[in-house]
Amino acid sequence: MLSLGGLPAILGGTMLDEKTPYLREWSILAIRNICLFNERNRDFLSSLQAQEIPEHVRREMAKKGIDLTVAENGKVHVRQIAREDLEKK
Repeated sequence: MLSLGGLPAILGGTMLDEKTPYLREWSILAIRNICLFNERNRDFLSSLQAQEIPEHVRREMAKKGIDLTVAENGKVHVRQIAREDLEKK
């Protein structure tokens, strides 16, 4: 699966999409099954690092009081936005 480029393609299906609402769930299930007995696939997923957070995701999360940032090491940091800061926006 990995050598054919299938795993990155399935990862692309994990984005929320209003036109295909269940694609995300099916993609997550497929990733679970692909990695279940395959250490190479698990290693590939473990090596991935976040590069950026799409602006539309950042805006939607901010509406819910959550700030997302990506650190230099590729880890996503989640921070609750103070209520006072939310009321200012």
